[in-house]
Amino acid sequence: MATVPSESGGPSLLSFLRGARSLVQNPQSTSPSAPQPILVVGNSSADLDSFACAILYAYFRSARSGSSQPYVPVVNVPFPSGPELCRQRPEFLAAIGPDASGIEPGAAVREIVTAKELKDSGILASSRSGKKLSGILVDWNVLPEPAPDAVGAGDFEVLGCIDHHADENFVPQHEQASTEASHPRTIDTAAGSCASLVVQELRRTGLWPESSPPTVDAEPIDEQTEHQLARLALSAILIDSANLTAKEKTSAVDISSAEFLVAKLSGSSFDREGFFNHIKSAKESGLNFLTVQEVLAKDYKEWGVDTTGTKLGIACVVRPLSWLVDKATAEKKDVDRGVALVNELNEFAKSRGVDMLSVMTAFTAPETKRFSRELVLWSVNPRCDAMAEKFVKTAEDEAMGLDPWIDIPHLGTNEGEGAWRGAWTQGDTKKSRKQVAPLLRKAMES
Repeated sequence: MATVPSESGGPSLLSFLRGARSLVQNPQSTSPSAPQPILVVGNSSADLDSFACAILYAYFRSARSGSSQPYVPVVNVPFPSGPELCRQRPEFLAAIGPDASGIEPGAAVREIVTAKELKDSGILASSRSGKKLSGILVDWNVLPEPAPDAVGAGDFEVLGCIDHHADENFVPQHEQASTEASHPRTIDTAAGSCASLVVQELRRTGLWPESSPPTVDAEPIDEQTEHQLARLALSAILIDSANLTAKEKTSAVDISSAEFLVAKLSGSSFDREGFFNHIKSAKESGLNFLTVQEVLAKDYKEWGVDTTGTKLGIACVVRPLSWLVDKATAEKKDVDRGVALVNELNEFAKSRGVDMLSVMTAFTAPETKRFSRELVLWSVNPRCDAMAEKFVKTAEDEAMGLDPWIDIPHLGTNEGEGAWRGAWTQGDTKKSRKQVAPLLRKAMES
């Protein structure tokens, strides 16, 4: 792979990402006989977990597996990397940190390939010998329908996956042990973070040992690069598990992987809580510089429901609903406070072509210091009204503790443009999108 080795052996993270980008942008620069790159693609929410997983798995498989097979990490966003990715994902910068030479983390973030750049490069359509590229899915296990600026089913052959969401039965089961060893198909819904599973896989295969040298035929990694990678992996695990304090989102593999990574970062002297707060602050404060549409799109996922031909979209926001209302009001000047957010949600839903839109907030209330969740549900398509009502009944059966959110007119009513709408505070804060999405999808099946 076209990377620049560090003085102590393996490539620096920056040189690895530059080499991976070169393989996508200049595929003709490699020998016709050289192996085609394997893509490592995170999910469409492109959160810190997906970002970390794609880089970690691609780096260790490319730089340390002892083979010439290159792996290319891909961030699944519909815009180029560079300043735009840094603006919309400041937590990526905080997670990576500077390298040994003091090069600022933005240099590395600007080099990673995005889904838009992958599609625009033409490499998916012009692979050598007419053969499609192959890929590994991380932090998801199913590809959606193809879109102009996002990867989808048919864009590449899926070899395996590492994920912590419900199995969609999209990735084929491995038939031979040798195939399984080469390309994992790991789905563990108990894990709070997919990065924990990636770290577990790298440890299992000897690519990331407890100490150097590695157990595979590869050069040892330099300390600063290993620190960058450990920071990146740990940041995702801590954010997804609330610093390992959320019991319902913290499993044995999360704890084991976090302990392994902390040991890489000078062990007991590493300030885990301070690091967690640093990443959390970067993630939350970064929303201040985005528009409402960008906030909704930042951590957004959607699903098609085949039995009814409908589409569900869920946007997650790490700020209170009242903050989102205030932001919409500031942007939509001279518009009623409640109507402003309704207009923004309507615009977002139409741009995505969804029939049912949900917004889930998750935040720590400054007054009470308690973790809180809120839920908005909008049946954009009137034919989904009964489905929304069905979900509300299911939520009661599941004891989600939905309490009507009545602070803002129009939001929790059926008045105005659109169909059925509801907004609630969520008593059961253990249920994140990971648990709520399957309930909504089931309600939309008929």
